[in-house]
Amino acid sequence: MSKSLGNVADPVELLERFGADAVRYFLMRDGGIEHDAEFSEAAVTKRYKELAGQLGNLAMRCSAASVNPEGIVPLRDDGLGPNEEKLAGMLTNLRGESKCEGHSQHTLKSVSSPGLSTNGYWNDRKPWELAATLASTADGGGGEPARHLRTTLFMAFETLRVVGLLLQPVMPTKMAQLLDSIGVPPGQRTWRYAVLAASESAPRDNDGTPGFGGERRLPTAKAPALFPRLK
Repeated sequence: MSKSLGNVADPVELLERFGADAVRYFLMRDGGIEHDAEFSEAAVTKRYKELAGQLGNLAMRCSAASVNPEGIVPLRDDGLGPNEEKLAGMLTNLRGESKCEGHSQHTLKSVSSPGLSTNGYWNDRKPWELAATLASTADGGGGEPARHLRTTLFMAFETLRVVGLLLQPVMPTKMAQLLDSIGVPPGQRTWRYAVLAASESAPRDNDGTPGFGGERRLPTAKAPALFPRLK
């Protein structure tokens, strides 16, 4: 990029197209401090689409009436399988990695990775099929399909919550929108809550019980797209 060659980027145009949060994320994720960084509008577009595909898409999927007709964030189920335990381990370690390295390029890559993994997990679990099975039963469902669906929803919402909390310093407006859309109370958006709900490291009340992680309802108003399609 050279001013004499005239191939500079207009920051106002970038902000208007991608928004301040996405541009800030790109600069911190791909920008260089010790070394020069490569810049292009295509690179910013790539990161924006990653955010849309990983966080925005997951938020839309687990809030959809087709898989979550009651509009709830379910309680944690103690019977987590190997795939859930793997995701739980990733989420549990994120806060420690952020604390050690701050919001460095490596940390932002680590914080963003559970979104990709959870979308893959979602596709493997096929919650839309579980929901369809429950809807077709006479009593509205129960048993294994219901438990698997609750567990899948729990892991998806926890990914959004933990990642959303840790990305607040980089994307404060977008992450506030995300946390609002999944019903996270304002008083539970600090560093101490950026762990898997009901885990050993979760904050606890004076009586020793987990201080958060109970079932909660999603806002009734439909949330707008977190990262709208680019024009």
